[in-house]
Amino acid sequence: MVKWGLISVVTITTLATGLLGWAQQPASIAVRLTNSELVSRSRLIVYGTVTAVSADRGISEAVVAVEHALKGTPGKEVRIRFSPGLAESPTFERGETVLVFLTEAGQGRFQTTGGEQGKFSLGKG
Repeated sequence: MVKWGLISVVTITTLATGLLGWAQQPASIAVRLTNSELVSRSRLIVYGTVTAVSADRGISEAVVAVEHALKGTPGKEVRIRFSPGLAESPTFERGETVLVFLTEAGQGRFQTTGGEQGKFSLGKG
């Protein structure tokens, strides 16, 4: 009984310490991708201008008017989901010119490949 009690205390202490430590860590940790990994993991690579940004329940969406497709065949625009405020999530501004590396996020929407690594801003105008 004494041995089992000691093991239980050590196990609970270890789990509690691990869980409390985990709770203080960022919600996501993105592994840095090489340029070739960024390209190979992306379904689309597009250059264009952000025409709209909207938010609904913590998830934001940017609409990018496609000027050039460097990989894949997008339509005239792509919808990109992102989560401002989360670690490794890019942000988008209306009027911003971007080069984005994209993976599918379901229902005709995309997300950047590798989090913020998949978005390059070329400024506004």
